[in-house]
Amino acid sequence: MRKGLPGVLSVVVSGLVIGTIARIAPAAAVEVTVENTQYNVTEESSDFNDSTNSLEAQPWWGHSALAAEFAIALDNQLGEPYFAFDELDGSVKTYVENSEGTQASLTSISDTEVVDYAVVQTPTVPEPMSTAGEVLAAGLAVALHRRRRKV
Repeated sequence: MRKGLPGVLSVVVSGLVIGTIARIAPAAAVEVTVENTQYNVTEESSDFNDSTNSLEAQPWWGHSALAAEFAIALDNQLGEPYFAFDELDGSVKTYVENSEGTQASLTSISDTEVVDYAVVQTPTVPEPMSTAGEVLAAGLAVALHRRRRKV
């Protein structure tokens, strides 16, 4: 039984570490600087109707020139996602980078067409209770291990 506990302890600790890193590490994103502010930009594959709230929350929403700036700053590092900035009567106005970081093209697409939209990634912050629970579980596992070693 004594040989099994260190193995179990290492599995528990490894799981806690991996779980914590997975929650903290951001998904693939590209860092861009626009107007002296850094943003982590990623893609969201969807149609406009399914992502309206997310797309309208972007810093470039309602700002054509800013959408173009973001598209140029991204410089095809994520492919060519669409920077949606307006929607009217089923048509979504967007910019997409098209010339190695020097130009952006104005495009209109249907609000029902599934495309890759650019979105600013919101940093993921671990929930305090989850982290506290993990620390408590790790502490209990260590205490149990020490107690078994004394027996």
